[in-house]
Amino acid sequence: MRNRLRLLAATSLAFQLHASATAADRPPKRLPNPRDPIYEEVAKSIRGAEPRSISARLQLHEAEDRNMLDTPPVKETVRTVDGKSATVVLFNVPAVDIDFAMAFLLIDGRTLDWESCWIYNRYLCEELRLEDVDGDGFIDIAFRAKPGIYGGPRNDRLRRRPGDDRVWLAAYRITSQGLKPIFPVRDRVRPLEAVLENAHQPVQFRVVGLPASIAENEMCEFVVSATNVSQQPVDFSADLLCPEVEGGATSMTYRSDPSIRSLRPGQTVSQKIALRAGDAKGPAILRWSLEKSRVTRASEARTDALADDPGEESHAPFWYDAVDSIRPPPPPPPQPLERFPFETARP
Repeated sequence: MRNRLRLLAATSLAFQLHASATAADRPPKRLPNPRDPIYEEVAKSIRGAEPRSISARLQLHEAEDRNMLDTPPVKETVRTVDGKSATVVLFNVPAVDIDFAMAFLLIDGRTLDWESCWIYNRYLCEELRLEDVDGDGFIDIAFRAKPGIYGGPRNDRLRRRPGDDRVWLAAYRITSQGLKPIFPVRDRVRPLEAVLENAHQPVQFRVVGLPASIAENEMCEFVVSATNVSQQPVDFSADLLCPEVEGGATSMTYRSDPSIRSLRPGQTVSQKIALRAGDAKGPAILRWSLEKSRVTRASEARTDALADDPGEESHAPFWYDAVDSIRPPPPPPPQPLERFPFETARP
């Protein structure tokens, strides 16, 4: 028991030290174990440049990056409801605060469809599995819901079937045309707004590729650049390319160049950012400014530190290193909570 307490204390201290580090303090991230080839296999099978395919690639990278427990992906050959042979790949990625799961449907080596689910695990957790959800005798893709640390308050994504004690966040039939939802799907779309405080400033920000809105389980990618339009050098750090966010529940992932300390007259620097807007109601406002405080920047977004040579990316496989930019509010003090009745079916 004493050794266990020492281990927990050491783990807690290590986590706090890691969480308090700034982007420049972090060494280049390296894979703890050899990379599972399934990630590259699925990545190559995703074709197309439309927003949904881009989102699939970004979330696949998130699945690999967040998998600190090295939970192995599951790859299975299944029969679709219309009699075709298909391959399903499941990624379960439990984490410190947000559980993430993702399922890919491949036919003839090509990704035909995919679905993902993110959930704040203080109250609800998830487990992605293959099981017959609707009783038709065919295997389905099931995002099974489980109680979180603090029980399980009601959530408008929870789904049940009469006479069945299982509870799901989502479930899909596997067809040769794609994944078809068994339950109504909550697909909250969140507006995005970029605010560039460029007036009377020596550095001008520009954002390219940010969509006007994004669904809660999707990710997008955009590029932000900053140009020194003055005749003098301007102090500038790479974290100024990452915006402050108003509205909550967003997460951003990006690579930052710690060698950037200033901008010469006419110099432009740019950075690619991946964004998940989350399921909060109301718009997410992304604000770029030279005048804002950077005090909370380390807790808002973590970056993948670059390789030893300034300006070059790490030679490790593609990485994004993400945490929620604005975390959900802390749990309320201990009090009697209605634990979600996972063992009792509701009609």
